[in-house]
Amino acid sequence: MEKQINWKVQAMIFDKFGQAIPIKRIQDKPMDIVMPDVPPEVEITIDAPDSVESGSDFRIRINIANVVGYDSSQVDIIYDPTLVEIDGTEGNALAILPGMIGDKEIPLDAWGDIPPGESGRVRFLSNAQGVAGVSGDGYLFEVNFYAK
Repeated sequence: MEKQINWKVQAMIFDKFGQAIPIKRIQDKPMDIVMPDVPPEVEITIDAPDSVESGSDFRIRINIANVVGYDSSQVDIIYDPTLVEIDGTEGNALAILPGMIGDKEIPLDAWGDIPPGESGRVRFLSNAQGVAGVSGDGYLFEVNFYAK
């Protein structure tokens, strides 16, 4: 049985000084959030299926484009826990894969349910450690899901 999934993404990204980097566009499925007063640089999009077959495994990716001086991020993915679940347990490195901006790997420092123990909203914290700031296009991380 195929199930329709609506994804929501909330994100904040920061430079090496801890200053927020403005995000022009956050693409959710099924809608886009566009900030008209922000320069047209950084865009964050989710690469995820609109629908999945029950019993199937699939992967989503949080993409980032046109970023300059990226240092760290906090990204929340909101989903319907009656339809899908993250493959693996909280903090399990196999369920979440690190990102890449340009040629720099973006490791995840931590991830977990918000609030703890409740499925449906998961927060990811990442940091481009040891670098003065990463610029370019790529993705922040990938998440393996299972369709119930």
